Amino acid sequence: MEQIIVSDNQPPLCLLCQRPRLSAVADSSWTSMSVTSDLRLWPGAAEIVVCDHCGHAQKTIDGHYLRKTKDIYSTYKMYPASAGKEPTVITDQSMAPRSDVIVKWLTEVASLPSAGRMLDLGCGNGGALSSFGHAYNTWELYGYELDRQNEKTILSIPGVKGFFTEKMDNVKGVFDIVTMFHLIEHIPGPIEFMNRARALIAPGGLALIESPDITQNPFDLLVMDHCSHFSPGSMRYLVARSGFETVKLRNDLVPKEISALATPEERSVEAVEDEQHRGNAVIVSAISWLENLAEDAALCAKSQPFGILGAGIGGTWLAGVLADKVSFFVDEDPSRCGKVHLGKRVISLSQAPEGACVYLPFPPAIARKIKERLTEIYPSVRLVEPPEPK
Repeated sequence: MEQIIVSDNQPPLCLLCQRPRLSAVADSSWTSMSVTSDLRLWPGAAEIVVCDHCGHAQKTIDGHYLRKTKDIYSTYKMYPASAGKEPTVITDQSMAPRSDVIVKWLTEVASLPSAGRMLDLGCGNGGALSSFGHAYNTWELYGYELDRQNEKTILSIPGVKGFFTEKMDNVKGVFDIVTMFHLIEHIPGPIEFMNRARALIAPGGLALIESPDITQNPFDLLVMDHCSHFSPGSMRYLVARSGFETVKLRNDLVPKEISALATPEERSVEAVEDEQHRGNAVIVSAISWLENLAEDAALCAKSQPFGILGAGIGGTWLAGVLADKVSFFVDEDPSRCGKVHLGKRVISLSQAPEGACVYLPFPPAIARKIKERLTEIYPSVRLVEPPEPK
């Protein structure tokens, strides 16, 4: 989060094992369009590399890349497609903010005391703080963010006692739990960052980490400002390399994401052998699938009117690639409907033109479930799944 100085002449290192053993899987021309994590189109791509030692997948972190991310963060806006509201997790039975789902899991797997201190690193506009405060209303809550853009909003959340900004050195005290929701993938020095986070955790305390899962979410490669692309294996490796022990880790709580709960505990670390070999294969397969998806969607877009389900990372990228072939976005999240994204209206499925073709830019297993659920409700809309990986 704080500025990292990297020389353009310095050989890039693996962000996890710190070795200069990175092999390029895709150069900066592999796609014409990337996406920022706040859902803006960004021209070109970043080189994607995999570590030959530990299997971690990442961008090539050099001066050129860091200048790009600095430009992105200079005009960054949280969740613009939903007017600042965080993404929802949608199932057959319910729809809930992502932070609510994660905090509910926390209440089930962690025995937290009746009172304590919680710090959310990269607190944004306070979604995680609000969710935690609802579940643990006798705790003191604190947020940390690089700038003061949302300071008033954060301090107005019930239970929040303090807000820290700029350098992490400005964070005072220790905390019973430190949370990092969709933060660690942005950090160009994740080991150092986790070490500093560990110093903020009280004895017996916990760290809660949420990050995209590259093994389930190929679209994460398209996010320009995501330095790392974690798998469950590389997340465990990060946790161990940083002086933590993984208490719980799952990648089925929030679709396409890793949820990890860890506690500070120094121990010797070796890379998981399987990750050395799997990392490259996962990225090659993901890129191939994204290329096939773009070609498949372009063919489907010949049938008009053509729309895209979801104004998230995948939908934003696909709309950028297909440009004026896309007439509208469809979204199940009511907070997004009625908005305009990339100059195209966002509507509910009930508003989709009869006979419209709506493409589902999701990993096949997720797209299949979405189609099964929605076809029963909206039979007049043609819902198209992406191709299976080859």
